[in-house]
Amino acid sequence: VPYALEARGWNFSFSNDFAWILKEIKASDPSTPIIIHFHQLEPYYHSKADDVDETRRNASLLLKSLGDLKDAGAKLVWTQHNPLPHDRTFSEIDREFLSHVSPLMDKIVVMGQCAYDYMLKYVSKGKLRIIPHPSFGQYYGKAIPRFLAKQKLGVGNDVFLFGSPGEIKPYKGFETILEAIAKLKSKNLSQDFKLL
Repeated sequence: VPYALEARGWNFSFSNDFAWILKEIKASDPSTPIIIHFHQLEPYYHSKADDVDETRRNASLLLKSLGDLKDAGAKLVWTQHNPLPHDRTFSEIDREFLSHVSPLMDKIVVMGQCAYDYMLKYVSKGKLRIIPHPSFGQYYGKAIPRFLAKQKLGVGNDVFLFGSPGEIKPYKGFETILEAIAKLKSKNLSQDFKLL
């Protein structure tokens, strides 16, 4: 992203400091458009201690900060990776937050038609844009044969692998996979099973 912005002559900064951003907006030339782009918003308001009251307070503070940025003349754009976070610890707060934050945004980018349809509950079509979720597949080259991949992982060719890319989070249900592996192993099958 930085290279693409530089190539187009855009002046840009990366920051999570809302006070600094607001100060920069107020100090800027009023004729210069200010666009602030956000990715996921829940890291700004979800309590790291899983505290509901703290999450509710953080959500209110974030909404106020976003409102302040907008009142100062900034255009707000949000790339919404998921209408609601995968981790549903604060579902009620997330839904309420979504209903208040969506109208503040000038544009919301979603990754697919389902998210687009869902977001129509909160904003008009004019605010939404679909940009399909990107894939980096072309950067990794051609897939190698399965036996070679297992060899590189130090796993026998006869081993059945269960894999899950990304972060290990409670909502992903790893215990279900472990239970399935245990059931398969209890059947005394000749095949070995491993979780990557």
